[in-house]
This record gives sequence, structure tokens and C-alpha cells, in this order.
Amino acid sequence: MIEEKDVKAVALLELIDNIQRLGLGYHFKNNIKRALDRIVSFEQSDEGEDKSLHGTALRFRLLRQHGYDVSQVSHLLDVFKNFKDHNGNLNACLSNDVKGLLSLHETTYLAFEGETLLDEAKEFSFLNLKHHVGRINDSNLANQVNHSLDLPLQRRMVRLEAREYIEAYSKRYDANHVLLELAVVDFNMVQSKHQKELQDLTSAKKTKRQKQKYKSDRKKKVLNNLVRPSSKVKSIGTYASPPAIANLSLYTRSPTQRLEA
Repeated sequence: MIEEKDVKAVALLELIDNIQRLGLGYHFKNNIKRALDRIVSFEQSDEGEDKSLHGTALRFRLLRQHGYDVSQVSHLLDVFKNFKDHNGNLNACLSNDVKGLLSLHETTYLAFEGETLLDEAKEFSFLNLKHHVGRINDSNLANQVNHSLDLPLQRRMVRLEAREYIEAYSKRYDANHVLLELAVVDFNMVQSKHQKELQDLTSAKKTKRQKQKYKSDRKKKVLNNLVRPSSKVKSIGTYASPPAIANLSLYTRSPTQRLEA
């Protein structure tokens, strides 16, 4: 699947993206690394597909997510030049590419400081995606757009994203059902493990509280069961004069008295 040599670059990138968003990335870490290495060194035979906004933005995002040194000039700048008019503005051809705009919008949240091109792209993609809200016929794409505008992918929690993406991916006509089944099984296993850890933690805290309560109750019980001092002892404590202290011999052993063997 991910190791196939004859798969097109964009299809491979989409497969990697799906694997990651389904929460399975850690299972295929080495496979993804090898695939991205091929993408970097791959001489694309179908240049038209590689120059699409969706493919270019997706390639940029995945490579940067995995720590590759991606230059915005070699990837996005050429695409923008292709879609700019003579005044330097992005034209309607780009603004109507909803799938491309969505990929571009997600990519812009990985921009480094000073990457003005991505700052421009973020504003452009956001405004045009907002314009398309309510007008997208593909319900799956429409949901992705709404979700991205509310909370970009880069700012979502991985496991929560996996849960939502599993449901969304299951409704796609082109879903890989083997991958989908694996994602469901993996999610349930991880969730079960987390629940077990939470139960163990809760049980440990409960046991600790019980021990602390037992110690506290035992201490109170010991204090309550102490014999109240007699009036004579009280008077000794109050009037510590030599005669009173001498009377302590009534309650203590003589210094010269031997202990019985």
C-alpha cells in the first residue's frame, strides 16, 4: 500500500495524510519516512498533477510536519505565480478550487516567521473558503471546510481528531475499508488502555485516601482513649514545688531499685 513504487505522488501523500489523521501514524512511522524520502527525490512524470494547488500544499504540509527542510519558494511560489493575474492578484481560478484552498489553508498554519507568502495565502484561503460555506455539494468536503475554519488541523488534539476523522472517513465513497477497520480497532484499544490507566490511578488515589483516613481515625481514637490524669497529677503539674516533686516517688521506681530479671 504505502510501499508501492508505482503509486502517484499525490495519491501517496493523501494516503499518508489519511493514515495520520486516522490516528495510525505511529504504526507506520518508518514506512511514512521512506515514502516521504521518495517524494523528495521523486522526479514527477505527471507534472500537471504535481503542480495542482492541493498536491503542492499537501506536499508542503506533510514534509514540514516531519521536519524536512522545505523551501516555500520551490513549492508554493510557483503555484501562486501560475494563478496570479497581471496585477499580481490571485485570480478566480484559484479561488474556486475548494479542495486546493482547504489544503492551502491547513498548510499556512505551519508557516515560519517571515514567510509572507504563507501569510498572504492564509488570508486568501480563509476568505474564499468562507465564501464557499453553504455552497459545496460534497457533504464530506463541506464538513472538512467547516471544521478547518473553526479549528485548523494543526491546533487539534490528535486522538480527538482521529475519532472525528474515522467517522468522516467512513462516509467517503473512496474509503480504504482495511485502513478504516484498523483505525477503529486501534482507537478502541488505545481508549481501553487509557480507561484502564485511569481506573488504576483512581483506585490508587482512593486507597491513599483510605489509608490517610485510617491513620487520622486511629490517631483520634488513641487520643480519645487516653486516661485522664488524676487530680494529684494535675496538682503536681500546677504546683511544681519540691514537696510535690518529691511525691513523684509514689509513681516512679526508686533509682536504686533493680529491675527484675
